[in-house]
Amino acid sequence: MHNATTRNFCRTAPYLFYEMFTFILWCLLFVACWPLAIAALLIYPLVWLILLPFRLLGFAVSGALHLVWEIVTLPFRILGKLARA
Repeated sequence: MHNATTRNFCRTAPYLFYEMFTFILWCLLFVACWPLAIAALLIYPLVWLILLPFRLLGFAVSGALHLVWEIVTLPFRILGKLARA
C-alpha cells in the first residue's frame, strides 16, 4: 500500500527528471557556447510570457469540453445509479 507522500513523489518524479535533464543540457550549452546559453536564459522568460495566453486558452477549452462531456453523460450516470439502487 502506498501512502500519500509516495504517490505525490511518484507523480512528480518524471517532472523532476525533466527539470534536471533541462539543466544538464543548459550546462552543456554553456560550456560549448556561453553567449548562446546566456541569450537563451534571457529569451526564455519572454517566450513564456508570449505563450501564456495560449496556455490559459487551453485550460478554458479543456474545462468547457469537460463540462460538455459531463452534461452529455449525466443521464447515463443517473440511469446507472437508479439501476443499482
